[in-house]
Amino acid sequence: SEVSFVPWVGYQGTVSLTYTATDSRGDTYQGTVRIQVTPNTTSSYFTDMGSYGWATAAVDFLYENKVVSGTGSGKYSPRDPITRGNFLVMLDQAFGFPGTSGQHAFSDVPDSAYYASAVAWAYANGITEGKGEGLFAPQDTLTRQEGFTFLYRALKTLGVSYTDADASLLSRFPDAASVASWAQTPTATLISLGIVDGSDSGLAPAGSLTRAQMAKMLQMAREM
Repeated sequence: SEVSFVPWVGYQGTVSLTYTATDSRGDTYQGTVRIQVTPNTTSSYFTDMGSYGWATAAVDFLYENKVVSGTGSGKYSPRDPITRGNFLVMLDQAFGFPGTSGQHAFSDVPDSAYYASAVAWAYANGITEGKGEGLFAPQDTLTRQEGFTFLYRALKTLGVSYTDADASLLSRFPDAASVASWAQTPTATLISLGIVDGSDSGLAPAGSLTRAQMAKMLQMAREM
């Protein structure tokens, strides 16, 4: 007989599988199989992931599933920031936004832009309200708290079941007061779900969301 086990992408740790079996004499016995899982920290596709072992499995998996792509010459550019327009495209490719015939209200999003349909769906479903004055600013660098909020709203709209976390969860981070009011519940909820990690230095809510962080977030969310 055989035992098959497929861990989540990027999972690390020991898994115990308890089994009950019957031998050829009809005797029944129990046992436990322990599997040590060590994720691959070397990318099969990109040469610049060496210092980003924590994101390598997610990047490779999303690349294989046509969610993300490289930046040329065998590179992924994990440290680079991502734009607001590109992040909505990544959300679309990761979760498959249902088609929409609705129109967005942004003067800076041409209908011919590659991100236009993703922006239209996000606008129609309350994932983004833009930046005011009829603008979405698709080429602006996405901040971490914007990314957290877009993902949080997308999961809710797509019917993923979860419970909102209390914003007081953020109090353990030294820069909690820097999290915008509209991003507090989304940030706390993604932390409680294990999708977002802070650090002793804080959440850096106004900092740029990098391509490595984006990939890790999307993969963790896909596995909910």
